[in-house]
Amino acid sequence: SRQLMDLFLQEVRERTSEFERNLLGLENASDHDTRNDFRTKLLRIAHSMKGAAGLLGVKPIEEACHHMEDLLLRGGDAIGPSTLDLLLAATDAIAESGRMLERGEGIDNQPLAAILGTLAAEAEALAIDSRRKVPASKEPGPIPAKRRQSEAAVARPSDSDGSMRVSADRLDSLLYSSGELLAYRSRSRMRAWDIASLRDAASALR
Repeated sequence: SRQLMDLFLQEVRERTSEFERNLLGLENASDHDTRNDFRTKLLRIAHSMKGAAGLLGVKPIEEACHHMEDLLLRGGDAIGPSTLDLLLAATDAIAESGRMLERGEGIDNQPLAAILGTLAAEAEALAIDSRRKVPASKEPGPIPAKRRQSEAAVARPSDSDGSMRVSADRLDSLLYSSGELLAYRSRSRMRAWDIASLRDAASALR
């Protein structure tokens, strides 16, 4: 309905402005916790716009926000300048698409369509890079007694400083597992955001 479309266009105006502010905050943040906070806010904004666009069938904006989510998730804490520039360009294109819809113009060809391919390619490149960093799995087999004794000795805390020594392979595996847990946590938050967005939409229609 027209009422829903007007609400959506208002959200596009507000969300793109909010996204840009948080994107600049992410670019200027220096410590891990601050960068992660900005990334979480950006994910929520992109997810909210994607859900609203999907509800109204505005496919170009829905697809762009989907790729923006992928970039933020796959880039993790190490999102580089080129990815930030691409996210900013996509935000500008979404904002312009909103203005075009307000004027009653179509957006299938301009300006967002031109950047969708670049967003998809960058998200896929980050996915490939992430897969390359995954430690190769090995089939478990019997562990020789000498190796068990050696690993036990390495795993025991040092008597001098109370630290624990861990092999490089185990450390890689732990780091990868922690990254997977963060990704699952982000997806769980998105499901909660979906519920909150539906609740807000229902309240707006009352």
